[in-house]
Amino acid sequence: MEPLFKLFSLVIILNVNAVIAQTTFAPAGAEWYHNMQYGLFYSYNAGDTIINGINCRIVKREARTSVSVGLTVHNLPTIYLYNNTDTVFVYNYFFNRFTPLYVFNVIDGDTVHLPILPTEIDGLHHVSTDSTFSFIVDSVRTVIYDTAHLKTIYTRSYGNRTTNYVYSYGPNYTDTLGRYAEKIGGISEGLMPRCLTYVSVLDDSYQLQDSIRCYNDSVYSIKVTTGTCGMPGVLVPLNTIDKNLIVSPNPVYDILNLRANNDIGNIIISNVLGEIVYNKDIKNKIAIIKMNNLPNGVYIISVNGIEQRRIIKQ
Repeated sequence: MEPLFKLFSLVIILNVNAVIAQTTFAPAGAEWYHNMQYGLFYSYNAGDTIINGINCRIVKREARTSVSVGLTVHNLPTIYLYNNTDTVFVYNYFFNRFTPLYVFNVIDGDTVHLPILPTEIDGLHHVSTDSTFSFIVDSVRTVIYDTAHLKTIYTRSYGNRTTNYVYSYGPNYTDTLGRYAEKIGGISEGLMPRCLTYVSVLDDSYQLQDSIRCYNDSVYSIKVTTGTCGMPGVLVPLNTIDKNLIVSPNPVYDILNLRANNDIGNIIISNVLGEIVYNKDIKNKIAIIKMNNLPNGVYIISVNGIEQRRIIKQ
């Protein structure tokens, strides 16, 4: 079956000398939209934490399916990331420490050896006890994604699947050319590279992160799709936001507070599937909403029929 969304490449190759050095990866406000066959994957910065004495960013991921029966996606682990000037590191559950995820201080023809990474969704490794995988740097380029000039590493998988772990930064579990870029991370396959050397446990909920649709943070707004970044109703048009409405805290753990200059009116809170979890008319300038009985995730607040904020429940 053809994927619901297809990546529209808006890229131009530039001189590699124009590359801007890697800055903070997954900063506050960062969010990614990746394709999947029946919907999209949404990933977002959910705050900061400390692991093994290292300050890192929390990246949570959700699968937003376009149908309501089956095809849900489970077991998407939270990702913990930090970076220096040339490498992005991810917390590796196999070794209980941070290991490299995206390496940018490479040149054409380099062979890079990295510790193996956990598989994305249900998978059983079946070959070798080797703890590393390798890939070849096909080329290093500066690419325009929408309006952003980003250093991009093109890679090829390397190794024998019967004796070694083989990972791919390319699409759809193939050995074709893959790539990752500053700020965005994986372009063709989601945030994490895919292990080609394992037996997968398949059912109707098995879907994969695919090519990037959009990336946003406080500085960048990168769109590489002809369609919307999210499914209808997911994104909040900036010109509809009431700047006088204060919503805090965000992320929220138990109590959510809303404050406005005038009586607030009708408040609706819905989850990413559009299901309403709160609906109440507030004839006051202040609203106090209990959130502790709701599952963790992303919720959308609408006031008087207009979407206003996206909040994270932890």
